[in-house]
Amino acid sequence: YAGDALVKFGPLAASAAPAMTARLSAPPPEPATKPKPAEGGAAAILEEMQSRGRRVMPARILGRVGPAAKPAVAPLAAMLSSPDTAERAAAAQALADLGPIAKEAAPLLVKATQDPQPDVRIRSANRF
Repeated sequence: YAGDALVKFGPLAASAAPAMTARLSAPPPEPATKPKPAEGGAAAILEEMQSRGRRVMPARILGRVGPAAKPAVAPLAAMLSSPDTAERAAAAQALADLGPIAKEAAPLLVKATQDPQPDVRIRSANRF
């Protein structure tokens, strides 16, 4: 919910950009023993969902903060090749929202318009 508030703040949330950029590049947390969802019940399923989409909210925030997100362009561009559809879609939307700030990612956004997932294709095309 705090992330949703930062998205709504847009450029006023620029001070969060460095922390959000770091979150994009941070490796996922690895618990010592990670049960399979079938073995761990609802808690394990929730943990897996949070781990898989852990970069979605930072990407959404960065897409709204404007020029302060310039250092995040490369990590966002790298997210376009994530195996997670939600991460690819969030990265595409963030890069599209950043517009000219993210011009070096344009070739990757063009490529993402051919993604197998419609959500990623649509968000990538938003840039053009």
